[in-house]
Amino acid sequence: MITIDAAREIAKRHVQSLGEDLMLFDKPITFGDYGWVFSFQSKVFIETNDIRDALVGNAPILVDSDKGQIFTLGTAYEVSKYINIYQRFGDPHAEPGSFVELSGWSEGANKVMATKIIKELTQLGLKDAKGAVEACLEGQRPIVHCADPESAEILAHELSVVGFDARQLAL
Repeated sequence: MITIDAAREIAKRHVQSLGEDLMLFDKPITFGDYGWVFSFQSKVFIETNDIRDALVGNAPILVDSDKGQIFTLGTAYEVSKYINIYQRFGDPHAEPGSFVELSGWSEGANKVMATKIIKELTQLGLKDAKGAVEACLEGQRPIVHCADPESAEILAHELSVVGFDARQLAL
């Protein structure tokens, strides 16, 4: 786990590698368990505050709190969307897929409800849905396919509600 000071230094070195005429803002745009998001701008704009000197389209950068890894976010969406995708998939540009992995279960998990949910949100019949739940209970990590990414997101959430560890996979 790295500190904010270490994250700031990592971000500063990264921005300097993009160009000597760039400057990192010291305060992060946002932060959380995932890390810190910093922005940067041209030194000239910071000195003059003249919009003609401003960079356009420079995406914020995320410094991961675990390893200090840098991810360039985008400008097409709000920063929060990139962070959400990063937290779910480990990559701020990942595309949610239509597969769900069952990776574990908690004591008291409701296997009957899990089977029913899988049957409803996938193309699987009762036997195969039950087989996926049983495989998970035996320590395997079965993967089930939904019709679309939205259904996969719902399935992963619904399975967690009934006591199973499940996550939507990226494309």
